[in-house]
Amino acid sequence: MLAEYLRRLRISAGLSYGELAVRSKCSAAHLKRAASGRTLPARPVMLAYVRGCTGDSRHCMYTELIYGRAVRAVEQAKRDFRRSGVQPDLQSVGDVAGLSHALRNAWAQEGRPESRTMALSSRWLPRSTANAITTGRVPRDLRQYVAFLQACGIDDESLAPWFRAWFRVFGRLSARDAATTLQTLQASYDALFTYLVVYLEDASPSEEDRQRLVDIMQEIAWGSDWTVTPPNVAQLIGHAPRP
Repeated sequence: MLAEYLRRLRISAGLSYGELAVRSKCSAAHLKRAASGRTLPARPVMLAYVRGCTGDSRHCMYTELIYGRAVRAVEQAKRDFRRSGVQPDLQSVGDVAGLSHALRNAWAQEGRPESRTMALSSRWLPRSTANAITTGRVPRDLRQYVAFLQACGIDDESLAPWFRAWFRVFGRLSARDAATTLQTLQASYDALFTYLVVYLEDASPSEEDRQRLVDIMQEIAWGSDWTVTPPNVAQLIGHAPRP
């Protein structure tokens, strides 16, 4: 689409590549390559091409939109090419090395996105942290763990086996620590609900602790943005409400 648009601009302007080179102060070879569609042109060349054809900054603004789409399409194509078909084997994860291997498989399955791209998805995933995880480190901060997984395209409902693997490697939290996690994880309602369900199944806390965790989750539900009435958390997890 970008190359076709550039070619149309030149034809509409009635310019040869030689004439356009004079007006844009770029070599004719660079201009031809920009409009060939074989490679994505450098942004300065693209803008010089457009200004040379139109002399109008408004066309440059529109071209920027098209260029942004082209950049994203190229990045997606690269990810698709690098995408791995190997599924993370979470059932066999029992130590840090195994969890690291699973995280890197999840990253490969998403097409090995660049760390700077992943860092844009969450404030809890700095570029340095994303890069460290892809090279073998496992974060001890659950917020970074979840942020990395979500940057790898893993949705909230699919986090359950990842939480179970986390508990196997680092041990189950106390009910008090689990409550703190719910209050500080700063994830979506669905991700927190998945975490709670996995914790209750794996840890089997006392009835009092269970009730406290359900109450926290209900407060989170009421504080979330809903277009309908927030769900009854106790009912969803099959927990008898407090009499």
